[in-house]
Amino acid sequence: MAATSLGSPGIAGFIVTFVLAVALIGLFLSLTRHLRIVERRSRQREWEDEADVAVQGPEGDVVLPLPPGDGAAGGRGEGDKDGDGEAGRR
Repeated sequence: MAATSLGSPGIAGFIVTFVLAVALIGLFLSLTRHLRIVERRSRQREWEDEADVAVQGPEGDVVLPLPPGDGAAGGRGEGDKDGDGEAGRR
């Protein structure tokens, strides 16, 4: 047996290792790009949530918006023409 056949993987081993390294670099770059997108979306959602919650009233009190038509504030919902809280009933 020759000494080169026992200790060296040869050109095939080099090619396999090189292809594996290139694939891993591509995978790491893709992962980094996706993590940046997730972080950017997370920060944007936090800013939108803070803007929604921090709606200031006339005295500086924080006023949370009510969902439309829940009737808790005595307002009219969709289809509630007479203001009795029952939409479309007569």
